Amino acid sequence: AIFGAGEMDLPQHRREEVVLPLLADLSKDRWPRACLGEISLDWRLITEQAQWVLHKALANAADGDDTGGRSADSALAIWHNLPLTCLKGTREWEDEAEYGGGHSEWFPTLEKVTQCP
Repeated sequence: AIFGAGEMDLPQHRREEVVLPLLADLSKDRWPRACLGEISLDWRLITEQAQWVLHKALANAADGDDTGGRSADSALAIWHNLPLTCLKGTREWEDEAEYGGGHSEWFPTLEKVTQCP
């Protein structure tokens, strides 16, 4: 499991640093596809981790942590990307296009989006 508590032997603050970029990547492609039943991925677990990261980032920002504001912005961007990707789909990423891609273009139907859990 990517997010299993026993799998990540890191201090909590380091865990946030590691999980945040992963969630940002997932929110732009795989997580929305999983939510819509397009791929087999535990979207509920990803959602829980994204909630945890947002909660921690906001708490750190409220406590005056210097990096808390940047982390909170990044955590909020994840929650912005998820519905945006569900509605607009994905495109091949420019930085990967020259290497043969890795993220294909994907566009869900409006009917599929409206039936999202």
